[in-house]
Amino acid sequence: MHHETFENAACVVSLVDRLMHRSEVISIEGDSYRFKEAAERSKAQREKRTSRSSGEKVAAP
Repeated sequence: MHHETFENAACVVSLVDRLMHRSEVISIEGDSYRFKEAAERSKAQREKRTSRSSGEKVAAP
């Protein structure tokens, strides 16, 4: 989608450079909430598939 807004990579690099010129970059260590939630959803889906394949009934959400 960004290729529709910006014609080429040089334009994007220039824009990011201007935005970062007076910015302060804050480095945050650790897993993000999105990463944690995605891992939990993935685990729940795996467990759901496993329980279906073993013949157990799964309660509707």
